[in-house]
Amino acid sequence: GRRYPDGNELAWGLSYALWSPMPDDELFELAESGELTKPEVLETQIDRMLASPRATAFLDGFVPQWLEIGGVASLKRDPVLFPTFENARPHMVGETLALFSSFLVEDKDIREIVNSDYGYLNQELAAYYGIPGVTGPEFRRVEYGNARIGGIMGQASVHSVPAKYAHSSPLKRGRFVPDRILCSPLPEPPVVPALPEVPEEGVSKREEFEQHVSDASCAGCHSFMDPIGFSLDNFGPTGEWREQDDYGFPIDASGELPGIGSIAGPREMLALIQKGPQFASCLNDQLFHYMIGRAPTSADHCQFEAMLAKSEDGQVTLTDLIKAIVLSDSFRATTSEAK
Repeated sequence: GRRYPDGNELAWGLSYALWSPMPDDELFELAESGELTKPEVLETQIDRMLASPRATAFLDGFVPQWLEIGGVASLKRDPVLFPTFENARPHMVGETLALFSSFLVEDKDIREIVNSDYGYLNQELAAYYGIPGVTGPEFRRVEYGNARIGGIMGQASVHSVPAKYAHSSPLKRGRFVPDRILCSPLPEPPVVPALPEVPEEGVSKREEFEQHVSDASCAGCHSFMDPIGFSLDNFGPTGEWREQDDYGFPIDASGELPGIGSIAGPREMLALIQKGPQFASCLNDQLFHYMIGRAPTSADHCQFEAMLAKSEDGQVTLTDLIKAIVLSDSFRATTSEAK
């Protein structure tokens, strides 16, 4: 039968998942006494660990992997078209980490991380986005109202990576959302001719794409991917808000998501994701894979659904997800096998 880990194995497993590189004295003491194997003690220790500065190791490891933003440090953009990008670029991943960090220490519904009316900025990024009244290098909460879109899907880090030197890429953004935000990756596209190097005169970027993928073999994926990608086209190749596309035409961010409904732009698209069931499940899958090293099985999904069912108000916090994973049979079995 399955052997559950002892306290010492759990201490190391917890530290490996949430801190780095080793347990502290309190974890060791609880492990030696056997108290750490008690679920209520484990939960208390998770709360303590996530509130500790050492939890930055978890953030630094998980968030760039999940959102595929590790490459921001080496991104290049046309300095003539985007003269402010280079100065702001070193702060972009910090903005994403600061937002995610707030969910470790506050009991906020995790779905707010996709779509919110606030964010975390320092002086450099606030100037980059045109937000007044933020001074100093530290990231702090800023209420946006309608000034800009909050959450990870309003951030330059997320929007810059699936873009090109001088242009946005609605198709890459349209793949990013199903893949990383909804965990419903689309199949690899067939080999099709590249878009023309020189755009056709009088044709917007959206019209050019629609002509290019009108083939029936492309329509299945593009009917879902394109409305998402173009709903985000107000974010330029460097994540700044714009009203015109790469060719100078007014942006049409409206669309129809099959089986879901019509959207007028990014706010409506992100609101649909926030209200739907897929994002929380997807984030759980991403956390599970990071903490345990494999994709969850149907049995693991059952434990996730059971955790959601216990929520009295339908809300789920990041701590709820992490606790459910640590308390799962899979985490304990993996921890035991690692020793």
